[in-house]
Amino acid sequence: MDLGNSYFHLQNNAKAEHCFRIACNMVPGRILPQYYLFRFYAITMRNQEAITLGQSILFGDYQLEGSIAMQAKTHIKRYLSDIRMQTK
Repeated sequence: MDLGNSYFHLQNNAKAEHCFRIACNMVPGRILPQYYLFRFYAITMRNQEAITLGQSILFGDYQLEGSIAMQAKTHIKRYLSDIRMQTK
């Protein structure tokens, strides 16, 4: 995830996405790597991918659900709500 963030800040989106996807595949039972990929999609205006992944995260079953997971889900819900309001 850190490598993905580094590439993102260097504006190398292809490598950033690749690193985020690898992180998701390495620990599929954790919410944080998927949240970072969701956030990447949202920031880069790839709304359809962000919506699909966001819904998957909200309805997914994860091993640990701590305060970070709750914050991530709150952010995802807010994003999805904002997108719905924009399309009306």
